[in-house]
Amino acid sequence: MERTGEALKAMLLERDAPKPEKIDTFEAKREMAVPASIENPQVYLEYVRKKLKQAHFDYLLDVLVWKENQDRKHEGKVDATRQEVLEFWGEDEILSIEECIDWYEIAKEYELALRTEPDFEMYLLRKHLDWLDSSAGKIEADGPISFRNSIPEHLKLYIYEANWCNLHGFDAACASLCGAVLEEALRMKLRERNIGVEDHATLGTVIEIASNDPHLLLPLLIPRARDHAREVMRLRNLTAHGSREFTERSELDRKASLHLTIELLETLFTPEG
Repeated sequence: MERTGEALKAMLLERDAPKPEKIDTFEAKREMAVPASIENPQVYLEYVRKKLKQAHFDYLLDVLVWKENQDRKHEGKVDATRQEVLEFWGEDEILSIEECIDWYEIAKEYELALRTEPDFEMYLLRKHLDWLDSSAGKIEADGPISFRNSIPEHLKLYIYEANWCNLHGFDAACASLCGAVLEEALRMKLRERNIGVEDHATLGTVIEIASNDPHLLLPLLIPRARDHAREVMRLRNLTAHGSREFTERSELDRKASLHLTIELLETLFTPEG
């Protein structure tokens, strides 16, 4: 395997170099944090993304070092250093490691182990930084929402918070909020059609009424939409009860709530014509 870690070696040495003396003034800190050449938002965004990519690389390397040392511990060997792992894998291999089928299981084990250590704050910071870059891509990819002017203000707030949770990787919170949004949206549309729903009725009951009530000229939820609503409900229920099943689902499954909810709101609130 070709080893291409020389450039990163210099970065690691620079990172581990003695830190400068404490700087007290805000302006001095700002000059250290942001290069003077940054003069517009686009350049700044590229600068931030570069920093985040380096942080993501460091995370991948941390996981590999942890995995290697877990294996060595079982064999009674001395722990490997970051430099040894870096030289063995090489930069290109590390950057492509997420394509391996077992990677996310290894990363999950690493994160669970890290949560038991005193530096949990660093874990949260790293997760936040990792998500910022992907969040920028998600925002850029989102198109205009056709129902933004017809949806009630209180539901806008919940949707905003659900999107915020999704952007930062708080999948359980996002799933819970999406369930709340869907239930309120269906209740509103049923009330508009003079179909009463008891206050204590569950989301499941509301979904079935919106799909099958004989007083509806046309169902609010056609079979495909009903299935999507049931999936939103299922994910909401798993998070509401702290189920282990939610945490063991794939990342794609855990994040399905928001996409499905947006589709359902498009169906319920997009003006016709």
